[in-house]
Amino acid sequence: MGPPLLRRTKPLLAGRATECGQLDQLLAEARRGHSAVLVLRGEPGIGKSALLEHVADGAEGCRVLRATGAESEMVAAPLDASVRDRIVAEMHGNPLALLELPRGSLRGTLAGGFGLPGDGSLPGRIEASFQGRVQRLPPRTQQLLLLAAADPTGDPALLARAAAELEIPIEDLGPAEA
Repeated sequence: MGPPLLRRTKPLLAGRATECGQLDQLLAEARRGHSAVLVLRGEPGIGKSALLEHVADGAEGCRVLRATGAESEMVAAPLDASVRDRIVAEMHGNPLALLELPRGSLRGTLAGGFGLPGDGSLPGRIEASFQGRVQRLPPRTQQLLLLAAADPTGDPALLARAAAELEIPIEDLGPAEA
């Protein structure tokens, strides 16, 4: 039996056992001579730096190179029309889904693309992400969101009147805006 994959002095990251295991496996493969590239991307605050520290802590005997960047340094490339059309088709015409995509990505995808390809349809993943986020909101906030969704006009005054009828302060929408 070979040596353990990693000797850690720090515990695994809370809620990130899957990602940490995948990263540990990546390091084990590197020690066996298999090369790989790790790209860690995602929104600020989701734990990218902590996952990188996890890798660096376990990379004993490996060369660790670090590079950092900021979004302001990124250059937006022109989008090919066929790519644009496919994105719009995948979103079923809902441009807000593009904003939700990074939030709705599976943790494995945000943790460097270790998730399996084809892990469900994109619209299905986005819907599941919205549902999960709404379910974590307070019940009164959920009720106000349901009222807003039921209003085909999008009139904020109408929403405020309906909220008043239900005796729910409109301020209870606050958690949904975070």
